[in-house]
Amino acid sequence: MGTLIETGLPAKTKAARATLDAWTREIVQWHFNPETGCPFWLDYAAKLDWDPRTEIGGYDDLDRFGFFQDEWLRGGPVRRWVPKAYAGRPVYVFETGGSTGVPKSRISIDDFRIDYEAFSATLPDDAFPPGADWLMLGPSGPRRLRLAVEHLAQFRGGICFLTDLDPAARLHCVRVFLHGRTLPLAPAP
Repeated sequence: MGTLIETGLPAKTKAARATLDAWTREIVQWHFNPETGCPFWLDYAAKLDWDPRTEIGGYDDLDRFGFFQDEWLRGGPVRRWVPKAYAGRPVYVFETGGSTGVPKSRISIDDFRIDYEAFSATLPDDAFPPGADWLMLGPSGPRRLRLAVEHLAQFRGGICFLTDLDPAARLHCVRVFLHGRTLPLAPAP
């Protein structure tokens, strides 16, 4: 039995690596294609002295780009992240709370739907009965959690009822509980 696992593992590893490399090439081709890419990556590519579409052959080649800079996600215009292939489609913007400076933004078009529809297949029906309504207690925004949970409930045939739990209000309640008196909320950054 151990021999079968050992001899099968290199083949599975090689196949997984080939799949990852092919997916990497497909993603790079799409994001750096003038017909489908977003303005940010097309502008980025124009400043390079090499063409990512011809020189990224697999996952390991992504090191040529260097590190992604968090600062690129701060400020606007947010439309610089919208791929040309998705022009005219509804876009959601999700932002961080800005606790480390100017909030970071990211766009979403259908990814939360796709992710949570796939996630639905992993949920046991006895714990998450199809057709059942859901109650969510959590932040209503600006992150994607609310939309994702709502979509998951709808995808499974239910309705999602939301009780907003704002993180700042939660911290305020904790302070009141710990200190026995009302404390001022922290000013927004």
